Amino acid sequence: MTQRRLKYIGDNIHDLHAEDRIIGSFLYDQDKEVIAKIDGLVVEAATFLPRFLVVTLGGFLRIQGKRILVPREIYEVKDVGKVKSSWRLEQLMDIPEPVNLDDVSADEEELILSHFDLKPYQAAKSEEDDDQTMPGGR
Repeated sequence: MTQRRLKYIGDNIHDLHAEDRIIGSFLYDQDKEVIAKIDGLVVEAATFLPRFLVVTLGGFLRIQGKRILVPREIYEVKDVGKVKSSWRLEQLMDIPEPVNLDDVSADEEELILSHFDLKPYQAAKSEEDDDQTMPGGR
């Protein structure tokens, strides 16, 4: 049985670091406009380090909105209940939607990150490791 790399967290559980307990808070854009309420986090299964916020865009009166993953690199926790992103709602609407929050595939992760011109975490980490092993560095 293979262990999942990422897992969905829908509550502010004790395994999360205090600064990462932001589920239920609001995501704001640079103009202090509310983008969405934070539904959950997708974290590394082993360490509980957040990789993505989970928010629902649009939807009301029994109409399902679009659930998206917002990479950790494009948001910052500002204060209790406030999380800020430099991206606007209109820009986030085009993000690909994951099939299953409990089992985000590496391909889905790569597709979402490429929307923001980001590399997958594992690829960025291996490049960092390569830079450290090269004589003289880069």
